[in-house]
Amino acid sequence: AAPSFMAIVGATSDYVYRGVSLRNERPTPLLFVAATYGNFYVNGFLIGTELGNDALGRGIGTIETDGTAGVTYTIGQLDLNTGMR
Repeated sequence: AAPSFMAIVGATSDYVYRGVSLRNERPTPLLFVAATYGNFYVNGFLIGTELGNDALGRGIGTIETDGTAGVTYTIGQLDLNTGMR
């Protein structure tokens, strides 16, 4: 099986988490990437944030990341997905 790659670049009008804007109510860039090879997969997600500073004046962060990796199996009509985040 040949490897497969995909990427999505986009933006949203704001990044709101549990009712709080993490981007000061401004547009937010985002990137999603995915790769598969046979039964193995890897996904990654990046989204812009503006979290401000901590109590010592250090920047908390401007990018949130999330990633998953795993293996998928099909046994008859049963689809199994074993992965980690």
